[in-house]
Amino acid sequence: MAGPLGLKPEIILREPGQDPSECLVQAREQLAGVKAALERGDVAGAEAGLAAANQRVGEAGALVQATRQAFAAHTGTLTARRQETERLQQALPEHQRILVDIQAGYAPAVLLLGQGDPAHPNANGTVQDNLKEAHEATAAGRERTDQAEVAFRAGGLLLAASLLEQAAGCQAQADARLQEIAEKQRRLRDTEAANEALSAQLASQLQALAPSVQDARTRQVTLQAFDSARQRFAQAEAWRSAPPRDPFRVADELAAVAQSMAAAAEQVRCDWGLHAEAERSLQAATAQLEVARRLGQAAGADAVADSPAIRQAAGPELNACAAALDQAQRGMLAPHGDWLEVDAAADRAALEAGRVAAALRDELAAAQVALSALSLAAARVRAATGWGGGLGVSIGGSPGADLLDQARSALQGGDYRGATRCAESARRLADTAIAEAEVEAQRRRRAAEEQRARERREREAAEESRRRAASFPTFGGSGVGRSSFPSSSGVSRSSFGSSSGVRRSGW
Repeated sequence: MAGPLGLKPEIILREPGQDPSECLVQAREQLAGVKAALERGDVAGAEAGLAAANQRVGEAGALVQATRQAFAAHTGTLTARRQETERLQQALPEHQRILVDIQAGYAPAVLLLGQGDPAHPNANGTVQDNLKEAHEATAAGRERTDQAEVAFRAGGLLLAASLLEQAAGCQAQADARLQEIAEKQRRLRDTEAANEALSAQLASQLQALAPSVQDARTRQVTLQAFDSARQRFAQAEAWRSAPPRDPFRVADELAAVAQSMAAAAEQVRCDWGLHAEAERSLQAATAQLEVARRLGQAAGADAVADSPAIRQAAGPELNACAAALDQAQRGMLAPHGDWLEVDAAADRAALEAGRVAAALRDELAAAQVALSALSLAAARVRAATGWGGGLGVSIGGSPGADLLDQARSALQGGDYRGATRCAESARRLADTAIAEAEVEAQRRRRAAEEQRARERREREAAEESRRRAASFPTFGGSGVGRSSFPSSSGVSRSSFGSSSGVRRSGW
């Protein structure tokens, strides 16, 4: 490597901080430490020292290899950097004209880097000073290229490679700044063309949507949103033609108008759906009110006294439901109304009418329950009064009769649930009296049966005793019915099977 440069060989591979010979010296020092560690038996220390020595040797080899590569690539890389510097120098005037045109015809805000602009390294947020930055970066790249050539001829091959790499970075930054200027010009032109097309599209949409917005089913809030979108569109059109131009601002405003237009169109559809739903709610409320009215008429036509709840529901509450429904129906007739409120009012009227109907239905059902309870209680009281179970058991008086009278009085006063409670209490009292009488009668029957069974068992026991006494004869008048012998006599008891016809004989 030194020959083509006209240098002495010992100059090469001696760059400060990148000298492979220094790495080898450090490796030898590590090996000496490894030997000392082995002599004292420190195997782990020897292994660590050997690894460090190998690392230094590897670093030395890497420096030699990097130096060879830098030497081989220097000429081509240097030429590339010179050519890039020349290209940038030629591009600077053209981009200066672009930047001047932008600054002359557009608002200063368009020079800011924003959404839609490509990301570039070390950008400061605007292209206003890009030309200055491109000049500085180009000059810095040329300077480092010259420094790299000097360093290479002096034997600093790795330093030259580093300087050329820095020069490439400076040139990339200069190119990025120039690209930002060109990209900004392209974005402005493309945005203006897109704004013109979108403006024509929005004007057509506004004209097409206007009749639907004016329909009586469309709510007032949608009308206001449509008018606001139309005003914003007019403002965007004024910005589009007035200098200094800001196509990006116009694009944002047109996008907002398009969004508002889409929302208005969707809201028109929703408004018409809300209108239809409000109509259905009114129909449901009307039907529910009719049910409540029929129940009120039924309550007044039956033969049972009306309860306070029936009088309240069939009178003031039913009238209030009718008034609320009438108000909701009037709101439905107004153009551009608030169908949500109409729907809610209809729902409230339907709910109240349903509550009134339920109250009437419950009261009518309670009256029927009270009548049924009274009928059943009367039957049970009669059953208790006339109960006769024999064996000297009887029920005194008429259990539940007083409660039954209270139930009848409560029914006549319209207290259906009180009548039911008294009737059920009367029934339970009568049932309890009957149950107790039946239990007592059953107890007496069981006592009589047990007495008869006891007498039968006594007769059977006496008969059994008589038979046993007759089956054992007596000897020598001793009165002993059985003779026994000592166990040592060898004589045992003899028995016969029951099938032999012999009862049992023992010795």
